[in-house]
Amino acid sequence: MQAMDESGNWKDVNTVDNLKNKTKASKGGLNSYEQINVIVKKPDGDFETDIRFKLLINAPPDFPMEKYVYSNVFKGKVNKSLIGKK
Repeated sequence: MQAMDESGNWKDVNTVDNLKNKTKASKGGLNSYEQINVIVKKPDGDFETDIRFKLLINAPPDFPMEKYVYSNVFKGKVNKSLIGKK
């Protein structure tokens, strides 16, 4: 999950729930007409901002470089202290 910080930059939000949401799809992949539906708990916190999900669609060693797609952006709240923390 990512949130927009006060400067307008997208930053990763590191939470326990975020770690639990990591999944691995089969190597078969999806056809161009297929979609993935993901249900997650809406975050809550002290900082209202734009939020999006960052999905890794390919990664080494199967592909030479990582490539990401991003979900639609939605309004939400996250704990400000968790934005950009590793």
